[in-house]
Amino acid sequence: MKEMTSAVIAAAVAALALATVPANAADPASSAVLRNQTRIIGDAVRRQVRQGFVASKHANIRSGPTASAAVIGQYPAGSVVAVTGGPTDGWYEVAHGGRTGYVWAALVDRQP
Repeated sequence: MKEMTSAVIAAAVAALALATVPANAADPASSAVLRNQTRIIGDAVRRQVRQGFVASKHANIRSGPTASAAVIGQYPAGSVVAVTGGPTDGWYEVAHGGRTGYVWAALVDRQP
């Protein structure tokens, strides 16, 4: 339900943003602005951030979605995790310090 509400809000924001831009098909600059805003809004909707919590003693943040990928950070128990994708093959994509990382999904709960 919460994810559905987020999607509805994101769609409403996208529609509002597009409605505020005057589109003039004859003006290439206006068309370029509209295309850029559409791309930015689409990216934001696709990469909705969900919240998770580390449910184990700690969770390693890895550079790729595999146990052999380099550890680039670590979340202590109870940490809030910004989940940006997945789970895919057991891994969540997460935002960490301006970088993309991966955490084993079994270590992350949706509730604290």
